[in-house]
Amino acid sequence: MPAAEQTEVATCRLILVRPGTSQVQAERLGDRLYLPRIVIWRRRRIALQLQIEVERVWHLKAIVLDVFDADVCATCFAVLEVLTPEAGTGLTLCPIQALAAGEIPRAEE
Repeated sequence: MPAAEQTEVATCRLILVRPGTSQVQAERLGDRLYLPRIVIWRRRRIALQLQIEVERVWHLKAIVLDVFDADVCATCFAVLEVLTPEAGTGLTLCPIQALAAGEIPRAEE
């Protein structure tokens, strides 16, 4: 990707919340759990991109509740409520406290 285009995209950490619980869906790498990530275009409809990619990659229907830092940082956070009853393909349900250190800034918890 040319350098000029790199500023047009952001890596987005997804906080995929299971309604009615304190559980999120995470990716397991070894014995640690991480927030799933996708790359989005900054200047396009962010919520729509997130919904499309979450369904394409993990086969989950979700509603975007909020997006943080999408315009100012190389990494943003998005909170999505998962509507699909089962865990996404390749994802693990876990309490948010089980995520690897540093996955969510303390102020966001």
